[in-house]
Amino acid sequence: MSSNNCRQIPFSFVIIMLGRKKDTKSGLFCWCLSSYASEIHSYLKKKEINVRRIHFRSPQLKFRPGLIDWIRSLSVKMKFTTLTVHLGVRLIDVFMDSHNIKQSRLPSICLICLLIAAKFEEEDSMIPKLTDLPSFVNDETTKEDFVYLEFYVLESFNWFVGFATAAHFAEYYSLFAVVKGDSDHFETSHRHLQDLVQSSMKDFLDISLTEVYMHEFVSSQVAAACLLAARLEHGVIPVWPKVIANITGYTLSDLQECLDLLIEANVNYSSKRFEDSRSESGYESCSPENLFKKRKLDIS
Repeated sequence: MSSNNCRQIPFSFVIIMLGRKKDTKSGLFCWCLSSYASEIHSYLKKKEINVRRIHFRSPQLKFRPGLIDWIRSLSVKMKFTTLTVHLGVRLIDVFMDSHNIKQSRLPSICLICLLIAAKFEEEDSMIPKLTDLPSFVNDETTKEDFVYLEFYVLESFNWFVGFATAAHFAEYYSLFAVVKGDSDHFETSHRHLQDLVQSSMKDFLDISLTEVYMHEFVSSQVAAACLLAARLEHGVIPVWPKVIANITGYTLSDLQECLDLLIEANVNYSSKRFEDSRSESGYESCSPENLFKKRKLDIS
């Protein structure tokens, strides 16, 4: 199947290939390794142009850093995949952008968005039950409240939450972290250099969640910028060879603005972590109350 025929791929097939099944050897999701990977990538890039845009008008933007920290901590505890976290954050940002949410309800909304993402991305055994959700928020939200919230959030998305996030594209781009002809100044072996770049790419992908204005760029562009940042960090030469430009569809100039924002987010996040380490002793609960408290915000 040629790339010119990518429109003929049934959407249901793409959704299945984006789903939960992983290749046991590589750990990558099956669509990345399928014979249709290039076509699916082209299809997803065409579809992302029409993805619901974020206008950064949420009255709750000031609470976002605390919410994202909490969601990431909760996802580690629940052993969710990177795909679930990115989809959950995407749902949170889109929903918050079009709703004025009471501060005390923000944790419950975020938890529901994460649950919806988990239902789309995780194995059934990894999906928390609605009866378990009230224990994650220290308020009076009941199981019935969560059932209603889930319905309300899904209705706001017209029951379509199958967005391809930066994490989906990064899964594919990670296969090309280091390509034939790449090297560095230390003459690192190809395999080790690939491992280093892939690890840094995951770090930059995680950092991208901390900056809401990354939504100014489409998901594939963010993923490509993460790969570029990782290659720059490890001094890979050439920085952006033609083969990677052809695979991603982005030139260096296409990625410059997104890369600048990503690097700025990395610096800001590193500074914040350093300040937190100096001002805190020991570990605190990852509850939303503590995270908001750190930012001198009241969610009551």
